[in-house]
Amino acid sequence: MAKTLKQIDQEAGKLLRAARKNSGMSQADLAHECEISFQQIQKYEEGHNRISISRLVQMARALQIKPADLLPADA
Repeated sequence: MAKTLKQIDQEAGKLLRAARKNSGMSQADLAHECEISFQQIQKYEEGHNRISISRLVQMARALQIKPADLLPADA
């Protein structure tokens, strides 16, 4: 069964949270690097807000990972 967009957003958020924690950054640190609020990072990580491609690339750069690392493998 195909995943819903909401499920994909939630999985991307989980990947973002894991990558952020793995890098040792706080939500505030990542938010500062991306020039957004830490609340926005929370919304991305919880899957409440969809991550645009440009924002995903920006966050991947800040975390020093490949943008593909933030995409669910079976989306």
